Amino acid sequence: ASRPDVFHYGGPNSQVGLLLAYDTALSKSGLDHLKSGPTRVAVLAGGSSALLDVRDGETMANAFIAMGCPAVIGCLWQTDDLADSLLFDALYRDLVATNWTCLPASLQRATGWLRTATKAECSTRLAQLYGDQGPVRPPDNPHPYANPRHWAGYLIFGT
Repeated sequence: ASRPDVFHYGGPNSQVGLLLAYDTALSKSGLDHLKSGPTRVAVLAGGSSALLDVRDGETMANAFIAMGCPAVIGCLWQTDDLADSLLFDALYRDLVATNWTCLPASLQRATGWLRTATKAECSTRLAQLYGDQGPVRPPDNPHPYANPRHWAGYLIFGT
């Protein structure tokens, strides 16, 4: 059986993780179900999720690595949900476009895009991502996510 390429966890306020190669949801308490085979990367988005204690002092990032996941992208602090949406959209697009050649380079390009994206670029992309789900707009700033608080907290753990 094939395994998913990405496990994406939405952060401490989300009780659901998403296996992106399957149409399957998984609660954070069900991480042991991933032992059947590692994904290429586990993405722990938003709020210091990489450091989230899942059991007996073990962080979520360490739990994925212990289960054989070769790389974990996690955040060290709380981030803006819209910035996260844009960052991970850019990351996943880059990973597909480069055929998964280099996760660190893809993350660097995604954070670079977010850092330099104009309000118009962000608005266009958010409209594509969210469609008619109401008014989803970036902050009123020429480069709304240039501040490092929106992207600098993301690190790659593992190989």
